Amino acid sequence: MNDLKLQIHLAAWIIQDGNYEEFKCNQKRNFALEFWALNHLECFASIDPVSYDNLSDSSLKVNAEVVVCTDNWHAIYFGVRAIREQPPPNEFAIGSRVRGTICLGVDPYFYKEYLHKDELGRSMVYSWNIDRIQIETAPYIESFHPKKGKSLIRDPDLRGWKDICSTNAWTDDDGHAEYLLDVSLVDLEVLG
Repeated sequence: MNDLKLQIHLAAWIIQDGNYEEFKCNQKRNFALEFWALNHLECFASIDPVSYDNLSDSSLKVNAEVVVCTDNWHAIYFGVRAIREQPPPNEFAIGSRVRGTICLGVDPYFYKEYLHKDELGRSMVYSWNIDRIQIETAPYIESFHPKKGKSLIRDPDLRGWKDICSTNAWTDDDGHAEYLLDVSLVDLEVLG
C-alpha cells in the first residue's frame, strides 16, 4: 500500500445526485479528485519534486505541476492528479509549477461524466481506502452579505466534526451534510 494520505471534502448532494453510493469506513472506492484554490496559485520556477502538506479540513499546501490545460478545465499533479472545471489562469501552461493552498473534494461529476473523454486528459481516477468519515456538526445560521443578500452558512463559532461509520446523505443534517473523508491511496496506478 502507498503511504499517500489525504483528507477530502464530500457534500451530501454529490451522493444525492446519484454519482456515488453512500461511503463507508474501511471501504475501497474509486474516484477522481476535484481541487479549488483557497488563494491564487502562484507560478514559480522549481526543480524540486512535487509535494504536498496536509493542513486541516481538506486543505493542503501544494508544490504542484500543471499537467492538463484546456479552455474549459485544467489539472495539477502533486503526487496524484486533481482537476478543476474552469479555464486555467492565463499564466498556467502544461509543465508550469504552481504553489499555494488548495482544498480537495470527491469529483462531483465533471470528470466522471465528460472530462474523461477529453483527448488531452489522462485518466485521473484512483483507488482509495476510506479510513475515516467525519460529519460537520455546526448548525446553519442566516448570514447577510451586502452584495449577495441572505444566505445560510455554518455557524463559525460552532465548527466541529464528529466521527461516523458511514454517510447517509438523505438524512444526515436533513440532507445538507458535509463530510470529511480521510483516505489512503491503494494504488498509484491510475484507473481507466
